Amino acid sequence: MEILKVDSDWIRAHLPADMSDILPQEKVERAMDLGRYFIDGTDILCEGDRGGMSKVYTFKDGPDLHFWEFEKVCLRIGLASELHHRMENKCKWRYLQDHVENGHWMYIEHKDYFYNTIEDTRLIYFETFLRLTNPVLPSARREEQVKHYELLMNRWFKVPHWGYDREKLRFIEISDSRPYRSDFDETEEPEPSQILRVE
Repeated sequence: MEILKVDSDWIRAHLPADMSDILPQEKVERAMDLGRYFIDGTDILCEGDRGGMSKVYTFKDGPDLHFWEFEKVCLRIGLASELHHRMENKCKWRYLQDHVENGHWMYIEHKDYFYNTIEDTRLIYFETFLRLTNPVLPSARREEQVKHYELLMNRWFKVPHWGYDREKLRFIEISDSRPYRSDFDETEEPEPSQILRVE
């Protein structure tokens, strides 16, 4: 077993030449550090927070390993990009969670918005990942990722709210459905009593 040495040259060659609109270059470089991964034959293992190793992937060949590494780095870039742009993206959502009262979220509603739903910070995270991997991954693998992230975005909706536009490379709202509260309470949110104020 040995520490995974990410092929950062291969990854850099497959990322867009200019990443400045996504993330500052030093944060892109930081995303290339996959730290806790190890290789044992064709298995990729990950060191857990409390010790121990678990197998996370078995690669078929060199290209398959490159794709897996590229996906991991792009996920890290997507997460870092969402955090970097979070404050400027808040105004794009109709509803923002403010605080909890009696076990339920209270919301601020925006009069002007781009997305007609409750803020979901994963949107930028997932979109960035899918946009970066789109020109690199084989089509079947790319489609598998799109379906996976569509499913995650629609997790709390009875009627799917999100679809992925494969031409524009972004999520689009495909319904006016609202998310439900939890697996134990299918009340759709926000209810009028949960709106603190409209801005």
